[in-house]
Amino acid sequence: MIELRVLGPTSLRRSDGSSVQALLAQPKRLALATYLATPPPHGGRCFYQKDTLLAMFWPELDQPHARAALRNALYFLRTHLGAAAVVTRSGDVVGLDPAEVWCDVDAFDVAVRLRDHATAYQLYRGALLEGVFVPDAQPFEEWLDTQRRWCSNEAREAASQAARRHAAAGWVDDALEWARRARELAPLNEDAARLVMALRYLTGDRAGALDEYKRLETSLDAEHGVLPAADTQRLARAVRDPHAHAESVAKAVAQLPVTARISPQRGASAAGAARVQGRPVLEALLQTRLGLARRRGERVGVVLVALPDGAAPADGSGSQLTLLGDCVLGGIRMADLVAEWDARTLAVVPSSDAAVDVNALVGRLARYLERVAAADFGVAPGPDCIRTLWLNPTWGRTVRELLLAGQSHP
Repeated sequence: MIELRVLGPTSLRRSDGSSVQALLAQPKRLALATYLATPPPHGGRCFYQKDTLLAMFWPELDQPHARAALRNALYFLRTHLGAAAVVTRSGDVVGLDPAEVWCDVDAFDVAVRLRDHATAYQLYRGALLEGVFVPDAQPFEEWLDTQRRWCSNEAREAASQAARRHAAAGWVDDALEWARRARELAPLNEDAARLVMALRYLTGDRAGALDEYKRLETSLDAEHGVLPAADTQRLARAVRDPHAHAESVAKAVAQLPVTARISPQRGASAAGAARVQGRPVLEALLQTRLGLARRRGERVGVVLVALPDGAAPADGSGSQLTLLGDCVLGGIRMADLVAEWDARTLAVVPSSDAAVDVNALVGRLARYLERVAAADFGVAPGPDCIRTLWLNPTWGRTVRELLLAGQSHP
């Protein structure tokens, strides 16, 4: 397995940890590998006609010389990535085998699609192919500019969504940290700036919120000679008003544009921003997490929360499971996903697989459910209602098989 990281500082390592320096020293061939590993708009790995690659990377050459250059580049990739890494179909279609080459921009795309905000932000370490310039390949440079903007926008949005999620759950300090990360990725983005302003105000830092507005106002004037938008000015006036209530600013947070809302489905939480997901979403997220864990030599923790005995509805409607999901979402923290596992059980995917973090999440859920769920179910959840599964990615099984065969933490 080869690990290719091209978001931020580039690196290329084999599964044994050794670096593949030869490819890193060849900008055009590194760019070709990145292009082959980057998912298309509909997701998944893509296979390209060789003529497409010729026009992308060697537009200045005639057909015979361009084909020779591509042939040499693919030979170079096979030599340094492994013969099985480069796949050719029908003799004229080329791609990279995702089982042989893991790429962070591919994993980033999956995390964005699954709304795994923490993983997406963690994977984004900087601009795509940062500092890499490919001469005589204008079509590729144009593609790269587009991809860089998309990655940057999605990383900012991931941080913004995480901030909203924490704010909706009442963890304003954590929300502020995420909002600041979003603003750092796009200093002139007014959505990000308004989020920081509102959250600083909600933490009692009115002066800091106004400082944020002044910083934005100064930057916009210096860069573009314009004032902040009307919505931003309106929020600043609300913060300045000594009679303003925190609720008015919290409303401004809720009304900020969200570009990737989760589609409505049953099991909506009170916050309306997070919802109990179905089993396919759980399996897709775990597939991504297992891929990352395999390369780190780690396991993936999943916390299962079961309905208390006697709480399951006789008609099998699942309404009690939905209610349990709402309870968990109402007190959730340190988790990326809550999904239905079976008719009586929810799966909670922790945002970190470190044992100490997983154990902390278990403790938090136990305390929360003991305090809240008893009133909803009339039955206090016992210690056997919550357990941890540790999934070993080296077992070579499907996610469903791993969940079924998962072992309890010792």
